[in-house]
Amino acid sequence: MSSFIIETALDSSSPHEIHFIGPANGEVKQQVTGKVNLVVFKPVQLKQLSVAFLGEVTVDYPTLVVVARSDPVPISKVDFNAIDTPTQYKPGTYSYPFTLSLPSDLPTTESAKLKDGSICWKYEIQTCAVPTGLFLRRKMIREEVTLRRFHVAPSDSANMKCTGKRKDLFECSLDGPKFITIQDHRVRVNAFLHPYSSQYKVKDLEASITQTETVRFASKEAESSLRNIRNLAPSQTDELLRQQKDASPLLVNTNVAKPISNVVKVLHPDQEEFSTAWGREHPVEFDLELLQSELQPSEDIGWLQIKHGIRITVNFVDPAVKSFSVVAPLQIGRPLSQELWAFQAPPSNDSRPPGYGVDDDQSILLDANTSRVMRNQLHYEAYPEREPVVPDMMDSLPPMYEHEGDQPEPYSEEK
Repeated sequence: MSSFIIETALDSSSPHEIHFIGPANGEVKQQVTGKVNLVVFKPVQLKQLSVAFLGEVTVDYPTLVVVARSDPVPISKVDFNAIDTPTQYKPGTYSYPFTLSLPSDLPTTESAKLKDGSICWKYEIQTCAVPTGLFLRRKMIREEVTLRRFHVAPSDSANMKCTGKRKDLFECSLDGPKFITIQDHRVRVNAFLHPYSSQYKVKDLEASITQTETVRFASKEAESSLRNIRNLAPSQTDELLRQQKDASPLLVNTNVAKPISNVVKVLHPDQEEFSTAWGREHPVEFDLELLQSELQPSEDIGWLQIKHGIRITVNFVDPAVKSFSVVAPLQIGRPLSQELWAFQAPPSNDSRPPGYGVDDDQSILLDANTSRVMRNQLHYEAYPEREPVVPDMMDSLPPMYEHEGDQPEPYSEEK
């Protein structure tokens, strides 16, 4: 029979899940707490009792023979040491609360499901206990955890308005949501078309929601690992890595754009209402159905970006007039709703995790993080660049264009 056992439990509403609040920001730390329980059956002395959060990346590497996989490359490691010196334990149960301060710019587990498939990451909570003595073995528990991100969504009345124009020729405005949830199935969009001459009379317009997945990952550790995988015949990729060793080449460099909704096509939207003075009097209304199997939450952490946009392409009756395309930014994520906030009595002093917080009568318990903060500090912690209130996103968003050299003049209010 073993002298002791260890187990770790996160203070989470869902087992083996960690929930981040707010957008990715390397300067913001997310507090994750839990307890390490030590059950001793026979007297034992431990020289180490620790908890660690570990994030690792593996990269698939093409060769002339097979596609090999690199050794895991650490992207984050945060440790908590429950004891600093060798400690003697008598039979009984011991509990150690812990706090792990994790960087908020870690990619979520959901975003690891990208179709590219050449890079994958996962997260673990590792608990380690090392007894003193030559014949006593260390115990290591590795539990895989899921990392999800929740956003403070704008109010229901806050919509996106994105406008682009070709000066004195044509103007197009989009009106739709700024933020949709990962569970939504439909998006309602209005398009305002304003030709300034009959030459720009609209033949048809096409609309869809796009998802752009960009991964640019470079690591010397992964490069070394890939070189040592078996003794396979060198490929052109191997030679390229050798030539660019000092430049730290990108091991994964992908940029994929794809539709994540149906494509709506509206024929002759201004055929009956067209006016050379005002263009179309009423907006074109259409619904876009989301493809749930392809949908990923928005993410932006530097080496990984998942961006979304409502794309509309306007084709004109005159074939000599070039089509007009514009993409309105759209954010997709998990909303942090009031239902995820729950008041909880403050813990006793002997079980309070380090850095648990103050002002317990005004604090709240975030869904999967026991870092207690005052309600008016929640948005400041999630969005340090904003005021500590619940702000809507900007009312006007700049449009994005498919071809930078041919883009129309950005819209601006004319006085």
